[in-house]
Amino acid sequence: MGFALRNRFNPDTGAFQTQDKLFDYESQLYVEGPYGLIGAGRMSPFSASVGTQGWMCPFDVFEAGYQDAGLQSTQQTTWAAYDNSLYYVTPTFNGFKAGLFYSFSGDAKENAHQSKNNRFWNAAIHYSDEKLSAMVSAEGDIRSTDSDLKDGRVFRAAASYDFGRFKVMGGYNRAEHQYQYAYATFNENLYSMTTASGEALMKGISSDQAWIGIRVPINQYEVVAQYQYLDGKVKDDGTKFKRHVLALGGYYYMSKRTLMYADVSQSIGRGALSWDNGGSDTNYTAFQVGMTHFF
Repeated sequence: MGFALRNRFNPDTGAFQTQDKLFDYESQLYVEGPYGLIGAGRMSPFSASVGTQGWMCPFDVFEAGYQDAGLQSTQQTTWAAYDNSLYYVTPTFNGFKAGLFYSFSGDAKENAHQSKNNRFWNAAIHYSDEKLSAMVSAEGDIRSTDSDLKDGRVFRAAASYDFGRFKVMGGYNRAEHQYQYAYATFNENLYSMTTASGEALMKGISSDQAWIGIRVPINQYEVVAQYQYLDGKVKDDGTKFKRHVLALGGYYYMSKRTLMYADVSQSIGRGALSWDNGGSDTNYTAFQVGMTHFF
């Protein structure tokens, strides 16, 4: 038996990431035994890159961080966490394990005990050995409260392989009927729930998302690079958009718990995300430098 309590805050200001929630990142209780692991509370699904049960992080060379460098700039669910969740993970057998995740959500439009609340589900299979790691998953949003909206779904596959001197990783997602991309900035027409003409967006956005990255350790240093691609379409009015993100970074491991980092990323938007169409927040270069210590 165990528990996890985690909070996110802005280190520059001390402000909570989510107002009025002390443990917005994770708040769960779990029990583990010979038949698997069962947990309940607020947490991230298996398809996320954060949290105790987020299985996607090892397939992202920037580990879902560093502004646009990580997969949060193009992928679904990267930083997501859901209230009132239950999950089960099977025991590992010959490198394989599977997980089921279900959230009753915290939607305030209906009583918490009523069946018309929005729901979220996720199912995933993961494999790992000394060289190869792989994962496939499916997830869906059951939008019972917003009955006019299509239920969302995302299918994804990711893998990594350690060649010894370097590690390569990548993956592909297919998303249907999405109404925003978690923690990724798009221009107003695509981020809001309206079309370019101001009409209600009922069918949502469908997109293909892919990435490939490499990690190269060199003594106490590590060089990483990653390319991401997003190709989407607003199904209500046919608006098309693309996004390319290229990032290069380096780490210097001062000790087992302390590292220094620097990275630069270039984001390029096309179609509805181009500079001429108001996509100033998807066309820029970002540079970061800092230090991380693990307690």
